[in-house]
Amino acid sequence: MARIYLEGGGRGKDLRVRCRRGFRELLERCGFQQRMPRLVACGGRKEAYDRFAGQNLGSGEYLALWVDSEQPVQALHQPWAHVQQHDGWAVPPEATDDNLLLAVTCVESWLAADPETMRRFFGSGFRPQKLPAARAIEATDAQTTATQLQQATAGCKQPYRKGKTTFELLGRLDPQKLRTLPGFRRCLEVLQRNL
Repeated sequence: MARIYLEGGGRGKDLRVRCRRGFRELLERCGFQQRMPRLVACGGRKEAYDRFAGQNLGSGEYLALWVDSEQPVQALHQPWAHVQQHDGWAVPPEATDDNLLLAVTCVESWLAADPETMRRFFGSGFRPQKLPAARAIEATDAQTTATQLQQATAGCKQPYRKGKTTFELLGRLDPQKLRTLPGFRRCLEVLQRNL
């Protein structure tokens, strides 16, 4: 069975369960129901990288690391070059670019790409005009995107908070909206080839 090491889930068991569920539901909505990988929520980016890097990539099983890029990505098809430059991460032995999936620039970018789902989730008070413009979503750094999500939901009964809310929304997102993002399309292409 394939395994994907995910950034997300913090240190608590409940949040890790929610992280796995959100990604599983999203992948199901994207058509991977019959070939679902085992999803491993690892907490922070570095923890996810360390867990992934400690695996035997030559085992014949498809293994991948899925983390936020944090910054815009210059060459989507060279994700290891991005994390080498920005994080100083070494490419694990036998790893290829298919072993690294990037949420460009963060999972919150995916939320911003689907304002209709966010409107249904947050209800009245949601201000989509505070989100990054569709053409700028993957060009906006992770911190700015998170701030914009907080501003867009500031007038809602329950404003956006990273973690639990993120994972609840993940499983509800419209894959057609996400496919407008080149970084997300690349993730789906890699998974289609390897799962």
